[in-house]
Amino acid sequence: MTDCIILTHAYVQQNQEYKLDFVKFAVEHCRRNNPNSYIILAGHGLRPDVESCDYVHWEKEINKKDINVGHPRLCNIAYDHAQSKGFA
Repeated sequence: MTDCIILTHAYVQQNQEYKLDFVKFAVEHCRRNNPNSYIILAGHGLRPDVESCDYVHWEKEINKKDINVGHPRLCNIAYDHAQSKGFA
């Protein structure tokens, strides 16, 4: 694999189950259109049922400090994982 796709900025609160379909759609869309890419998903809250990712970092607790500021902590976790896999 030479490409890496990072999907982050996702959080799903208890009353937002509808968002699970959006996250799953995004993952499946990326996989269908990038079958050879390494896909990383990072998020928090209710966890989507996704199988198309190569790596998932999903936290049960929503980190409210990350919301509306770009989810920097989750992004850095995803970036660090990508770098550990050889993606620059």
